[in-house]
Amino acid sequence: MPIDTNADELADRTRSAADELERGGLGVADRIGATMLAAARPPRRTGAYAGTLRVTLTPPAVSLEAGGGPVDYANIVEFGSRFVTGRHVLMSAVETSRPEWLTVAGDAVQVVLDKI
Repeated sequence: MPIDTNADELADRTRSAADELERGGLGVADRIGATMLAAARPPRRTGAYAGTLRVTLTPPAVSLEAGGGPVDYANIVEFGSRFVTGRHVLMSAVETSRPEWLTVAGDAVQVVLDKI
């Protein structure tokens, strides 16, 4: 019987730790978002586009977004048009910051594993 009790306790602790990670209880999403935002290199002619860069956190997802308000050309900056080559600001930020945010995520997973 003790084996079942230990297994149930382990399962409960594992679920609890995973829920905490998914809810963003460790601040992982905030740190990943800040890392991605810091890596963004938007065009700075007027600064309007750069001013619309933002991180949207809906743990466990982290999104890097741009545009809105008077900046209705964010899609053109990112993806281009038949007249303009896309700059891929957002995707470049995600890709260049990948080693840093993977480290942040890995550290959070280790914290969860240590709690089990």
